[in-house]
Amino acid sequence: MTLEDVQKIVGGLIREVYVQGSDDQHWVNEEGLLLQLPYNPEGSEIVGQPIVGNLCILSGEISKLD
Repeated sequence: MTLEDVQKIVGGLIREVYVQGSDDQHWVNEEGLLLQLPYNPEGSEIVGQPIVGNLCILSGEISKLD
């Protein structure tokens, strides 16, 4: 997966959200609050903190951005 792929999924610039105990990468839109993206309750539960907009999770062999 490329940087551009993840940016397309989250709708803009990306920011990684650290999730304790997880080897996966969790990416959100860096400007989500400024863009007033909607609250994401499912994503918030996954990462353990409030997030807005889409959440992109990379895991397994493809967990590193190219």
